Parts: sequence; C-alpha cells; structure tokens
Amino acid sequence: YAGFALSGLVGCSATHAVLVPIDVVKTRLQTDPGRYAGVVDGGRAILREEGPGALFLGAEATLAGYCWYGLTVYPGYEFWSRTLNGLLAPAAAAEFHAAVVLLAGALATVLACVGVCPAEALRIRVVADPARFAGLGLAGSARRVADDEGADAFYAGFRPLFIRQVIFGMVKFFFFDSLADAIFEAAPALADGAGGRLAVSLVAGLVAGTASSLVSQPADAVLSRINADRGDLGVAGAVEAIWGEGHVRGFYRGAGARCAWSGLVISGQFAIYDALKSLLSVAGPDLTLFLDVAL
Repeated sequence: YAGFALSGLVGCSATHAVLVPIDVVKTRLQTDPGRYAGVVDGGRAILREEGPGALFLGAEATLAGYCWYGLTVYPGYEFWSRTLNGLLAPAAAAEFHAAVVLLAGALATVLACVGVCPAEALRIRVVADPARFAGLGLAGSARRVADDEGADAFYAGFRPLFIRQVIFGMVKFFFFDSLADAIFEAAPALADGAGGRLAVSLVAGLVAGTASSLVSQPADAVLSRINADRGDLGVAGAVEAIWGEGHVRGFYRGAGARCAWSGLVISGQFAIYDALKSLLSVAGPDLTLFLDVAL
C-alpha cells in the first residue's frame, strides 16, 4: 500500500505541476466565455496582459489536491480490487474482471474526491479572480474563501467533481486496457523490452486521456462555473447558465486545452510508473491492473 501511495503521489504531483499553464487556460475559457478566441489566443493573452506568473495561478492548490488524490486513490484502488476479487470465485473474477476494475476505481475515488474538491474549489477561484487572492498564498486564499463564503463553499461542486472523476476513470480504463492489449497482440515483441512497454503506455495513455476528457468535459464545465460564481448557482443553475451561453457547445468550451492536458498527464504518469516499476518490483501486467490515474 505504501508503494502505491508513494507512486501515486509522485506521478500525480509531477505531471499536474508541469501542466498547470494548460489547466489555467482551460479554466479561463470556461469561466470567462467570449474573452479568448481559443486555447492559443487565451495563453498568449494571459501571458501578454498578466505576465508569466499568471499561467501558474492556483499551482499550490493544484499540487495540494493532486498529492492527496495520488496518495489516496492508489492504495484505495489496491484495497478495493483485492477485496472485490476475494469475494468472487476465481472463474467469476476472471469473467467479471472489467467490472471489478471499474467498481474498485469508483470506490477509491470517493475518499480521493473528499480532498480534491476543496482544492479544486480554491484553484478555480484563484484562476478566475486573481486580484481577489493576490499575495495570499494557499492558506491565506483558503481563509479568504471561508471568511467570505463559508466553509461549505469548498464542497459546492462536489457532485459534478465526483461525476467527472468516475466517468473519466471508467472510460480511461476501457480505452487504455483495450488499446494496450491490441498493440501487444499485434506486436508481441514490444512487451519484451522496457522501451517497447514505455512506448505502448505512452500511446495508450494519450488516447485514453483524450477520450476520457471528452466524455467527462460537461461535468468539468459545470464544476468550473459553480466555483467561479462562488457556489451561488448550484448544479442546476450552472447547467442553465452554460446552456444559455452556447447550448451543447458551451459545455465543451476549453475542451481542446483539457484534452491536451489530460492526454499528457496520463501519458506522463504511465511513463513514471514504467520508470518506478523496478523499484516497486511490479510486473508489467500489474501496472495495468492497479493503475488509477486521477484528472
């Protein structure tokens, strides 16, 4: 459990830290619709108008939230996968392997989301309204939200966040496992070397991250809108506001940035796992079984 917790913490924190600028642009596109023409224009405008530091707004909250996510999801997933498999006969466990993997991931997500939700609430507020939190730091920004909005503001977006993570995880597992199996079946020699396994993990992770991002994008848009409006809208109000701004397209504002972000995050985390597997003494197939990357 400690090994999976450590690998989860390292994988999540490292990849999320590197890709904070993409997350900032995505959040701005969602919370300030119409201001930027797209991902590239948004990035250039933020850099030009606010300086390089603006591309790292909310970085402290991002690291705090996803350190917690990696620290809890990995051992949680290990625990639930072992527990669920232990309840089934060997034949049934093999037959329902996919269902067990998905259910274990969903159960592990519950505890992880408890810590990620307040961090995401704070991150989105800092990105959407940087003047309000200028110079406060992580603790000071959290106190500002608590004083101005109440402690319950940190969990105003829990439902869309939980839905986002569960959907993302389910689609991610399906695409990664299916694509990796197909590649290894077509080219078995790739499984014999570390370089080949790493390449397969990167490709499968990129595709899985992109697909998962597209499917879970509406929930992410609702989460961003709730927190940008200080939790006043609620889920129904956020959905109505987004629909009024662009119908279905409104829910996919910033999808390009998020697809790039999530594809790179998952590919990076698979690469980190491949590098750490010797240290953890985990075989290649075990990585597929126990991996649950958070986005």
